[in-house]
Order: sequence, then C-alpha cells, then structure tokens
Amino acid sequence: ADARIVEVIPLELGEDRAVVTRLIVTNGAGLEQSYQLPLVALAREPRDTHDAAAVVARVETAGERGVLLDALEDDAFRAWLGGAFATGAAFKGDGARWTVEPVGDGERGLDAVRSEVGRAEQSNTSVRYGDRAMLKLFRRLEHGENPDVEIGAFLTTHTRFRHTPPLLGVIRYRDAAGASYVTGMLSRLLAGARDGWALALDAVRAWKPAEADAVSAGARLITDSRGLPIDAATPLQAGAILRTVPRRGPGADDPDPFGDSA
Repeated sequence: ADARIVEVIPLELGEDRAVVTRLIVTNGAGLEQSYQLPLVALAREPRDTHDAAAVVARVETAGERGVLLDALEDDAFRAWLGGAFATGAAFKGDGARWTVEPVGDGERGLDAVRSEVGRAEQSNTSVRYGDRAMLKLFRRLEHGENPDVEIGAFLTTHTRFRHTPPLLGVIRYRDAAGASYVTGMLSRLLAGARDGWALALDAVRAWKPAEADAVSAGARLITDSRGLPIDAATPLQAGAILRTVPRRGPGADDPDPFGDSA
C-alpha cells in the first residue's frame, strides 16, 4: 500500500500550529481511497505513553524540534474544535476548504467542557464533550452527503421529532477538484442512550438468559430471521425477529446445547 498527502489546510489554533490533511491511500490492487488526518505540531516531547502512541512523526525546522500529533489526541485541539461549533469556522489551503457548520442555534461552551476520545471505533473517531455532545469524525472520506447528517439535520430543524439525538453541527471538506465530503457530525449526547446491539442482547436475555451470556462470551451469534449474523454495527428495525446459533469453527460439529431457539 502507498499513502501520500495531497492537500494541507492550515488552521488558526492560537500559538499551536495545526492543519487538516487529506491523504490518498492506494492499496495493493491499485484502488485509491481518501482519508482525512488533522495534525498538531508541538514543540515538545510527548508527555506520557498515551501521547507517544499518537505521534505521527518527529520534525525539525529552523533548529526547533517537535512532534506531529494526531490532533484529536491533543486536549487544546479538541477544545478549540468544540468551540468552533458555536458560530462556525472555515479554512482554506491547496485549493481545498474545511468548514465547521453549526446546525440550528449551534452549541456554545464546548471549549470549556472536558473532552475525551473514544477507543471503541477504528474507521472513525468519537470525541465526548462531557455530558453534552458527541463528535464523530470520519477518517475515511466518502463523496456526497451523509445519510445520518441529512436525516438528522431535517429532524432537528424541521420537525419536533425527538426520538433521535439532535444534530448540533457538521464538518465538511471540499477538495481542490470540487468534490465534497461530510467529515464529521456533532450530536447531542443522550444520557442512558443505548445502541441496537444492546437492545438485541436484551431481547435474547428476556427469553433465554443463558444464550445471552453465551453471545456476550462469543460462543454464539445473533442472527435475523434469514439466518444472517447481526453484530454491533447492524441497524435493527422495530419488530425484528432474532435467534441465536452456535459460533463454530470450520468443520465443527458440536451439538447445540440450547437446541432450536427460533
């Protein structure tokens, strides 16, 4: 695989130097994919092992040494980004444009809220701002509108529907060729909110607790009525019919201790 930086957009981040870069990654089959990578340049060594793990490169310029850090791992950058959702911000570089857009009245004061980076996701990065908001930054860029943003913006600004988290802001990227991408979304954090996977486990636990425990331990799979596996990323519809089946390796023929659980 090969990766190259094709665009760099400088950001105004006080005394720190920060940029948003767009990378093109080419895999072994020759297919190209765009990614965004915000970076912060720090004129110091990492403070701890956590900071050290986020270092992208060590740099030296004009006799000054420092590191390039994944920007979302920097407290000051996360605070600055949270504050940008209050009124919006726009930056240009290499013919590209990166914008932070509030939705509705925006969300003020996030720059003063303690933030932390989630560790569960791999293709995206989530940042939690206290008990107020959740930012999802999309690392891999896809052309066009994002359905979650499009639907969320409509429900937030044109309806009184409040059964999904209100959309508070959007980050967009337009490259030098004019292609547009949704690169991030800020949503209201709902205390006690649960995802479809947790609800699926609850549904199984309600009729066979031992099977739910087996699913949690990785010994069984949850499937839909067609027999297709369901995982934490699968959207579930109301009234979905669920069942569990043994997780078996190639050639395994162990009997199912729970029998038919349709």
